[in-house]
Amino acid sequence: MAGVYFFLMPDEFIDILKRASARYDLWLAMAARPATKFRMATPESVTSDLLTGPFDGVVTLQIGFRELSPGPVATRTYASGNDQGFDIDYEKSYNIRFKPSILTPDRKILFQGTMLMLAQSRYPDAAKGKRLTAIFQTLRREIRKRCDLNLAMFAETHDGRIVPYNWIVAGKCVPLDGSIDFKSSIAQTKSWRFGKRK
Repeated sequence: MAGVYFFLMPDEFIDILKRASARYDLWLAMAARPATKFRMATPESVTSDLLTGPFDGVVTLQIGFRELSPGPVATRTYASGNDQGFDIDYEKSYNIRFKPSILTPDRKILFQGTMLMLAQSRYPDAAKGKRLTAIFQTLRREIRKRCDLNLAMFAETHDGRIVPYNWIVAGKCVPLDGSIDFKSSIAQTKSWRFGKRK
């Protein structure tokens, strides 16, 4: 699975989503806690309030492109209960999964966001898989354009070493003055920091 790992403020992510919506004829499915199943949504429904929460993974987005699939292909639907919606067949839907960065209400923690797609060889239609990979790379460039690529994420390992993770990027609007902690999940006990690449 190919991935992009980032820390973006809510408005930065929303701007990327708006630009993607203007460029592509896309569909969007969303699962927002407490729901875990996906429901159809629109880019306009992804707001700053939605990207604010007490822990990581509050929102998951599946973004597809009608040139590749007219809509998500469901593996299973749930029509009753509190968690109505559907699960997605990633191979047949030709979609990209986003977990946006989530900012805590007190603005003291920003959780890591991700953009993921399956390996190109996993898709049943090779031409569509190649096209989805090209779209993924375009979105990757859109994310990186909004980031300071002179910075690297530094984290402490289990044995006390500080190591850089150059593939994790931070948006230019993300405060780097120490007012925000960077974490991959609520369970993470040690904060990460950004610094100049060595």
